[in-house]
Amino acid sequence: MTRGATPALLLALMVLSTALVRAADDPLATATKLYDKRRYEQAARLLEEALPRLDETKRAQALLVLGTIYLRAADLHQAFARTAGVTEIDYLDKLAKTGIEGRSRYVRLYLAEALLARGDTTEAGRYFDQLRADVGVDAAYLALAQVG
Repeated sequence: MTRGATPALLLALMVLSTALVRAADDPLATATKLYDKRRYEQAARLLEEALPRLDETKRAQALLVLGTIYLRAADLHQAFARTAGVTEIDYLDKLAKTGIEGRSRYVRLYLAEALLARGDTTEAGRYFDQLRADVGVDAAYLALAQVG
């Protein structure tokens, strides 16, 4: 190499390394990558911690990305809740319909409450009525069935 090429090469390497360091220090870019990988909690935490240090332009972008992350995480949690609710009702319904002696008589209460939470008032009412008709139910659970 010639002497003139060495300083130019050093300058190019310094510019490249500075750009790489800046990209690594950019919480917005890092959070966006985490978001793309569906690591919502990590991305949100990163942006929340970085917000006070960002300038106004970056802060506005970070808030937009943070809002998107929160929305996506909420959608995910809502989907999990719906799936869990359906699974819970299905499981409790199977328990309530089994003729096995010794099963919990309170399964009808839990099933009625789950159905009521889902908005199925007619079906929930049927299970509340069954529980109120059961003579072996404790008074506290009978009161819950009355309220239901």
